[in-house]
Amino acid sequence: VTILLKIMNLVNIGQMKSIGMAFVLICLIMILILGSVWAGLIAMIPNLFPLAVIAATMNLFSIDLDIMTIMIAPMIIGIAVDDTVHFFIHFKAELQGFRDYQRANQQTFVKIGHALLFTTVVLSIGFAILGFSSTAGIIHLSILSVVGIVSALIADFFIAPVLLTVIRPFGLFLPPKPA
Repeated sequence: VTILLKIMNLVNIGQMKSIGMAFVLICLIMILILGSVWAGLIAMIPNLFPLAVIAATMNLFSIDLDIMTIMIAPMIIGIAVDDTVHFFIHFKAELQGFRDYQRANQQTFVKIGHALLFTTVVLSIGFAILGFSSTAGIIHLSILSVVGIVSALIADFFIAPVLLTVIRPFGLFLPPKPA
């Protein structure tokens, strides 16, 4: 038992370090892709939100951090980042065309909202099926994965648009779209 606890402790420390490094690298990549430090930093909020929701869910339902639940964070980060990249890149393109934050948000939802919603539904159903397992670890993986995937969508649909509109990371006025 003592050896198992030491191993789990080492795995937890390794996961925390790798998650931290992943967020730094993802933030730098977002800054480069979006061409704005503020936009890159803002884009990290919808990516952190699902991890906070997962941690709160684990605390609320007394789910321990174990070998199965420790794997959820990197997986959810990947899914959240994918959705956020799509949202922010489409938003920036719409903003360059319309030069209006509200209109850019609306058009972003029109163009990619359904795709983000459908991928969330499909992924959630896929992970929910794991909930029929007889193994507690796999059931926890199922529940927490669905919670993380859905909260990533909520962050992209509700938190990101508000942050973009309020903070205006791409400036008040953009150069006209090149002809």
